[in-house]
Amino acid sequence: MVEFFFFVNGPQGVTRRVRRNFLKVLVDPDSPNVDIIAVHGLNPWSSDSHAEATWTAGGKLWLKDFLPERLPNARILLFGYNANLAFGASIAGVREQAINLLNRIASKREDVKDRPIIFVAHDLGGIIVKRALVEAKLDDTYTSIRNATYGIAFFGTPHKGSNFAKLGNLAVSIIKSLLRQPSNSFMQALIKDSLFSNNLADDFRHCLEDYYVLSFFETLPTKMVGIIVDKKSATLGLPGLREKQIAMHADHAGVCRFDSADDDNYKQVSFHIVQLVKNAAQDAAERALGILKAFSFVSANEAGDLFDMHRLIHLATRDWLRRKGTFDRWAVSCLVLISQKFPNDGYERMAMEMPSSYFPHCKAVLPYRQLLPALDVSGADIACHMAKHLHSHGSWKAAEVLAAQAYEDYSEALGSSHVSTFVSICVLSMIVSVRGRSREALNSLRQFLKHKRTISIIAEEKMLTREDLNVLFTTSALARELVDHGEHNESQEIYRQILQARQRTQGLEHRDTLGSMQDLAGAFFKQGRYEEAKQLYEQTLKADRNGG
Repeated sequence: MVEFFFFVNGPQGVTRRVRRNFLKVLVDPDSPNVDIIAVHGLNPWSSDSHAEATWTAGGKLWLKDFLPERLPNARILLFGYNANLAFGASIAGVREQAINLLNRIASKREDVKDRPIIFVAHDLGGIIVKRALVEAKLDDTYTSIRNATYGIAFFGTPHKGSNFAKLGNLAVSIIKSLLRQPSNSFMQALIKDSLFSNNLADDFRHCLEDYYVLSFFETLPTKMVGIIVDKKSATLGLPGLREKQIAMHADHAGVCRFDSADDDNYKQVSFHIVQLVKNAAQDAAERALGILKAFSFVSANEAGDLFDMHRLIHLATRDWLRRKGTFDRWAVSCLVLISQKFPNDGYERMAMEMPSSYFPHCKAVLPYRQLLPALDVSGADIACHMAKHLHSHGSWKAAEVLAAQAYEDYSEALGSSHVSTFVSICVLSMIVSVRGRSREALNSLRQFLKHKRTISIIAEEKMLTREDLNVLFTTSALARELVDHGEHNESQEIYRQILQARQRTQGLEHRDTLGSMQDLAGAFFKQGRYEEAKQLYEQTLKADRNGG
């Protein structure tokens, strides 16, 4: 592979070489699911850092400084090549640099040939990418790159040439003749209706249906020049499902430079690139599943939303990951992914019934909870849900072990005041009570609430804090245990205090207040105080209707 260097003067007149030719990784996450490859355009001023400067404003290279926040699993690469027109120009033209790009990509993807690729290209960079994909279609050496490419984001790429390229070409020709610099095909590729640009357009026509395209075009004139690449030239004219045409409030250079993640232009660009990446990942997953199903390695359920992997494939995959030294990382990723299927809010977590189809997956990943970082409670979330699931199916012994494990993890990582800790102690007490140890359940709840703010103090507040809500929630669980234990007077007194606190701070018609009224009515009913229970139920229905 040919290497291009440019000699510049360094400190104290020392000559140093600047590498013009590279494909370097800007962002390399632990588990990448897509490669985003940025390709710069012409370098009219022979800048040493043009590859980076193309995407940089205010010292911020958005591909590295902003985009990873939106796409944490994207590996982002930057392609650099000699795009000089006069000073330090190379004889290598569009085709040569396109093949250069393909070779560099191939060397970075030896073990991940199926990972989706998204190209991001400015100006001439878009022409290089198009030529590269044409070459990949002609040469089977690069078939994997062509097949993996899902989309291209073009920024001010002159697909049909630029009216200003002829003037630029004349200036460049004069400079080159004076300096005896070599010629390349860059300017010919940019001249409107040139043989080179027409031939490339004709060749790329056969590739158009293979990719999804984002075409960003300038709407502000470049100083003393005007609009360099107009909308007609910057777009391909494909149907809306295949090409998104996006107008940018920027000139030709600014169309792909953003100094802040709050920049409106950046928001527009990142939104469309994120959608393109999501679609690419989904498409890759569907293709992979199609191959696995074709060989009967996986089978889908009737709804088609869950898959069972053949046991031998499962074992082979685990063995392969262990040999690569990545098993622990994938185990943690799987554990976190499953935990995200459950609600973040503790009360919703308490109410949600885990689908039975989740249980085998939770059981498989939970043993790896020790691999999680110290404050990560993904394992506790899964253990808490598994405990509730086992409790509802009568497996109380196993449920208690998991509930105790969740409570311990929450307490250590989040503290005793966190809603998840409150929820877990309620789940644990519920299970212990069902196992015939109701007195132990009562003592656990009392001990947990011992150092919390009392309900009488909470009732004096004008507004409930999050911890106040947690105390009321857990105290209600204590009252329910008292009811089941036959201690009606104490349970009813607690329910009255909770009701008064909620009425004062949340209002009579709030759903939590109505719930507390129902709890007290239920306590009356269980004690045989039917008339009082009836009156309270009627008040609850009336308040509910008024609240509408």
